[in-house]
Amino acid sequence: MNKDGAKILLLDIETAPAKCFSWGLWDVNIGINQIIEDGYVLCWCAKWYGTNKFLSDSLVNHPTYFKKHPMCDSKIALSIWRLLDEADIVVTHNGNSFDLKWLNTIFIKNHLPPVGQYKSVDTCLEVKKNFRFISNKLDFVVKKLDLGYKINTGGFELWRDCMKGDLVAWKKMTTYCEHDVRILERLYSAIRPFIKTHPNLNLYRKDGVIGCPNCGSKQLVKKGWQYTQLSKYQRLICTNCGRKTRDGKRIALDPHAPRSA
Repeated sequence: MNKDGAKILLLDIETAPAKCFSWGLWDVNIGINQIIEDGYVLCWCAKWYGTNKFLSDSLVNHPTYFKKHPMCDSKIALSIWRLLDEADIVVTHNGNSFDLKWLNTIFIKNHLPPVGQYKSVDTCLEVKKNFRFISNKLDFVVKKLDLGYKINTGGFELWRDCMKGDLVAWKKMTTYCEHDVRILERLYSAIRPFIKTHPNLNLYRKDGVIGCPNCGSKQLVKKGWQYTQLSKYQRLICTNCGRKTRDGKRIALDPHAPRSA
């Protein structure tokens, strides 16, 4: 958790696939009336940015309920709802399209209200916007940046065994999900200086000191000027993360005067 106030939560979820009838394996369209069982959330893992403690919950953590209702995610819906409701910023990889929509779905399904108005940082979208990797998948990008790699799950069998209630498989699934959060944190730290629309961490500060808008560091040094059509601002560089920003003090320009660097 950011010591200056912003609560930044890194998050990943794992879901069960839907079960359905099919006459083929390739280029198949599945009708709604071919679905036997819908998918559901198996588990979630998270950590507050900058801390060492992992937080998680899974269906198997509620054994009595799991035996009677193996596909019901109401218990873990409540636990992740409470955590998200504390967060100022939530960091995911492809979360805007997947994780966060899944969580909203289990919230409304379990009669939970919307959580607090957190800001979302989706590292997959930021990688797409700011860089040119052949693949934007988490495993590919972190390998390219020497930040680690995803754990090998052994394939679909892990998900199948979890759905059967295999406790060894469930432990492996939690470890897999936690590790995804670990490498997500490394990726987030690496690309944060490039995220132009990152929530301004100065808004969450309690000491009133202006720091780097992306990482919150007070280690800002002056370097040149940033110009608009009619004004100039002192350019600042964060020595902690490298983000370039500007001072808030506007200096009006003579439009006919020459500009210096």
